[in-house]
Amino acid sequence: MRKSLFPLLLLLIRFSLPLSAQLHVWQSGVLMHSEASLKTDSITFIAPDYPRFAFLRLSDTQISVTPSDTLADYIWVATSDADYRSYGYSSYVEAWQANVDVAIRYNFLETDMLSRGKNVIDLTNTFTPDHYVLAVAAWDGTKASSPFAFYEFTLTDSQQQNTASALPASAFSFNGSSSLMLLWSNGIPADTLLTAATDSITFSSLPEPLSFDISFSELTSVSVAVDIIPSQDSVWYFADYILRADADRYADTTLARLWIQQCIQYLPYNFPGQTFAEAYLYQGNKHLVFNEGLMGDTDYYFVCFSVNPQTGAVESAVTKQLFRTPFTPSAPDLTFDISYNPETYIVTITPSDLASTYYWGFFSPDEVRAAGSAEAAWKEAVAQYGSKYVEHGVQTFSARWQAMGEGLHSLVVGGWNGQQTTELLVYPINVTKEMLPF
Repeated sequence: MRKSLFPLLLLLIRFSLPLSAQLHVWQSGVLMHSEASLKTDSITFIAPDYPRFAFLRLSDTQISVTPSDTLADYIWVATSDADYRSYGYSSYVEAWQANVDVAIRYNFLETDMLSRGKNVIDLTNTFTPDHYVLAVAAWDGTKASSPFAFYEFTLTDSQQQNTASALPASAFSFNGSSSLMLLWSNGIPADTLLTAATDSITFSSLPEPLSFDISFSELTSVSVAVDIIPSQDSVWYFADYILRADADRYADTTLARLWIQQCIQYLPYNFPGQTFAEAYLYQGNKHLVFNEGLMGDTDYYFVCFSVNPQTGAVESAVTKQLFRTPFTPSAPDLTFDISYNPETYIVTITPSDLASTYYWGFFSPDEVRAAGSAEAAWKEAVAQYGSKYVEHGVQTFSARWQAMGEGLHSLVVGGWNGQQTTELLVYPINVTKEMLPF
């Protein structure tokens, strides 16, 4: 999906004595403000030396994008209102970045995303009727290398209508130095050099951005205590840890958005009857203890960011603090006690040493046959998922919900701290048709 227009302009001020003045400065899409006064009789806006983009509706079904530098690479992404709401984007720049992240991850950025020179977008193939915003920026091979330009249009069932409605200011977010924003819609700017006379210039400053102070204590191979101090007491925020290797695969904004989407998706199953804010969000200073899912001798990020408690939209930058768990070897004589309640279908795994780490898997008859044995299925799962599902302490699960069809399933448990540390224990559980939830 893809594109529109916003040239950022440098500010040159010629000073003279007669008139007092106030200057309005825009930064990151928001009007700035500070204590200052100047005297001037004119302001000249000059476009800096980076690609700028013009948009033109060629027909009912075609829009052209023309860069000022025909040799510059650029990327365009069109985001529909439906996608903006569905993916929980907080800006069209975030939508652009999320699409780029996916293209990089699956190696189709150069083949399907990069453009150069004039590009004509055909609206009849992949676009469905909706309101769209096109975001476009130059690409230097690793990141956006120009201000974003935006163009909006509405596509009707007949594909014959183009309207430009007002967009919320929060939808357009920028990273970069101070600049003035001009939005060109449904056409091409007549001139790149603009001069305006003024007798008032004001400076203002934004409130301090939200930040989080994160500190760790009581760090073991399988647990950590975290103290969180947000700079704003009333803000709702999300806080959790993640493997560094997993976090490094995504841009921060994409990681936060995907995380929240997953929380909302599984809210009815993990926290039935609770609201999103009750289940996942915090306010004010917190002391949290995490003692599930951690693995010794491993790098993690602790992550905090503000979230709208009603919509789930991410509303702040992501704060990440790196920590590493110490290595603690599993007890050499680690054993497991397994109990199964046939009335509730609940399985309980109790290790002899609650601090030792282990791995368990519940395998269907088909999985056991495919691997050759229950032990081989366990080893394949460990090789595939690594430390992602390593456990410690007492664990319980429902055989009813873990089962994959009828038949004799195999619960396999073994000590693991990067490698197998105990003999594998295989516990068979027969799953009948009556046990299955569906």
